[in-house]
Amino acid sequence: MKRLFILPILIFLSINLFPQGQEAKPESQDVQALYTKINEMQKTIDDLKLVIEDTNFEESIDYYKGISSDIDKKFNRSMMGLSILIPFSIILFGGFSFFDSRKKKIQLDGITKEQENIRADIVRLSRLFKIEKIVLDSQKKAEESAKQSKSSELFVEALNLANQKKYEEAVAIYKKILNLFPDNAEAFNNLGSSYTSLKRYMQAKESFISAIMLRPEYSDAHYNLGIIYRILDETTKAIDSYKKAIEHDSNHFDAYINLGNIYLEINNPSEAFHYYSTATKISPDDPIGYFHLARFYSKQKEVDRAIENLRTSLEKGYNRPRKYIEDNEDFNIIEEDPRFQILLDKFFPDTTQPCKH
Repeated sequence: MKRLFILPILIFLSINLFPQGQEAKPESQDVQALYTKINEMQKTIDDLKLVIEDTNFEESIDYYKGISSDIDKKFNRSMMGLSILIPFSIILFGGFSFFDSRKKKIQLDGITKEQENIRADIVRLSRLFKIEKIVLDSQKKAEESAKQSKSSELFVEALNLANQKKYEEAVAIYKKILNLFPDNAEAFNNLGSSYTSLKRYMQAKESFISAIMLRPEYSDAHYNLGIIYRILDETTKAIDSYKKAIEHDSNHFDAYINLGNIYLEINNPSEAFHYYSTATKISPDDPIGYFHLARFYSKQKEVDRAIENLRTSLEKGYNRPRKYIEDNEDFNIIEEDPRFQILLDKFFPDTTQPCKH
């Protein structure tokens, strides 16, 4: 068998190494050495050719035919066995598959039944939870309603006490409201107002700040905090608080008036005029805006406009006593004008009474 594989190799080498019609001619020692090796290889090849010529190929072919026949017989026997085994396997597999599918069906039926039972339990529980939630929500609403009702009653009581100038009692009521509703911004604001009336300014300041923290857009709380800063002589903070009140309520009349007062006092007439005039536009029937414009014009030595705005204020019902007007230093410029005294005599025939209009 090995000789058969050697034959083609030798033929390939003889053709490629020794082409016909050419001879190797040594040209140097290296070439001569190579030529010697080639001659040795040629001799070896010739020896191999002699071996091949002595080989009986017919015997080799018979040998391989015998092997091939044995392989064919074994293959045929294997195929015969498979032809018997395959149908049996199919039948056996089919039986197993049938019983397995039957088993799986029984299992699936059991799972489906269990799922149905679970769904039924979930439905029952959800109904119970819904009923319980409805009951709890109703109880919560009832409690909130009761608290709101109680809070409203307490608010009315506190406001009545404050109107009667019973500020200590009002403070106690507002604290009760905050115990019920600790996030009630109105209660903090009203508590701060009661503290202001009691001249407990630091407590008032804390109350107004608490109201603002709960409701940053609470314009009245900003305004009231501005009053406290004004009392504490913190003018810059007062201005900021009044402006925040206006930011959250552009029609906050009192914030405009107080800003005008501050700017008039710090000798900023343009800003004072802006806020006073805006106040009269917001509430054209309110006498206070015209009264402060009269003060403004008097300080600017514009006597005619001062008298005109004072008259308008008195005509619209300015209700401060005559003495308050006469003692107001801002009117020093117009006090010598006869029209000033005529206005006061007209609207204050009794010097101890408020203005008559």
